[in-house]
Amino acid sequence: MMGSPEFASCPREFQTAWRELQIAEGPSGESGPQLLADWWDRLGVDCRRAAVASVWTMTREPTRFVTAATWLRWLDAVGYFSVDRQHHLGSHRLTQSTPLYRGATPERSRGLAWSVKREVAETRAAFCRSEGLDGKLYSCVVEPTMILAVLECRDEWEVLVRPEGLDRMREII
Repeated sequence: MMGSPEFASCPREFQTAWRELQIAEGPSGESGPQLLADWWDRLGVDCRRAAVASVWTMTREPTRFVTAATWLRWLDAVGYFSVDRQHHLGSHRLTQSTPLYRGATPERSRGLAWSVKREVAETRAAFCRSEGLDGKLYSCVVEPTMILAVLECRDEWEVLVRPEGLDRMREII
């Protein structure tokens, strides 16, 4: 992540562009995915991992401007990672089948981002309903091999999951 040894391996121009974007956009970072897409072919492996982690965690809706298929390609390229509460990159893994939750509309139910905290997903489903959408709560038990990343840093305990790992998904409400 920014400030990590991996991020230090990124080209200075990319680091500057990322910092300027964070200053300009604040916590939403909506242009972060496009910045990553623009720079992807010019970034080394260590930089890519730090950049993917930073952009995902600093963007309110990472799949809004870059497709889930692109994110999957990027996640496959950098390999599994975790981000702790202090925003440090690591490799902490969930080692058992894990129940996860997602609040979403039916058409977005099979998304990448899930949470180990049911209340996080309930809040998201309620937000969808408050926007006049068909917000639902989903659950799924996911095998560790289907988990792409674990992100503790947003107090959501977000888990990025391969869509093919969602075969046991069910609607709760």
